[in-house]
Amino acid sequence: MPAGMDARLGALVEPLANGVHAIRSGAPAGATSAVVIGAGTIGLACMQAALVHGIELVTVLERHPTRREHALRLGANEAFATGDELKPGVDLVVDAAGADATRQLAIELLNPAGTAVFIGLYADPPPLPWPTVHRGNPPATGVLGYPDPAKLANAIEHDLQGRRGPDDHTPTEEAATLLSA
Repeated sequence: MPAGMDARLGALVEPLANGVHAIRSGAPAGATSAVVIGAGTIGLACMQAALVHGIELVTVLERHPTRREHALRLGANEAFATGDELKPGVDLVVDAAGADATRQLAIELLNPAGTAVFIGLYADPPPLPWPTVHRGNPPATGVLGYPDPAKLANAIEHDLQGRRGPDDHTPTEEAATLLSA
């Protein structure tokens, strides 16, 4: 971690970079709706990156009420405990939970031209609903880590210049600049 960087901010650089990478990798052109499944650190980073990316409606699915409330405070348009409240037709679904049920839900929520991004990890190989995938023909993107060290360094430098602090949870114009880098 660079000298002078607040340790709380430093701890968020890698998760935030993963969220930005997930949205850059998966958001279809012109996406106006996204669902993020899971509101842990990575899920919240994906949610904020989706907002900064310009996606108008960002919904979070999270079973824990405190995490749902946190997602709303950080900018989610809506947050639900289950997918029962949602209808298929979403442009982008990010699975940041990594369970069999959440991966299947991600595919089921997509519109025919939507994209699913699977960033949540778990140990066992996922049983994907292949007939649903084949019939729906959705693109699916797996995301692990942040592959471009230069862009990660750019994000760190941006934070060191004091443009964003560890308690600033609101997407800003400067964050939009990072997404376009």
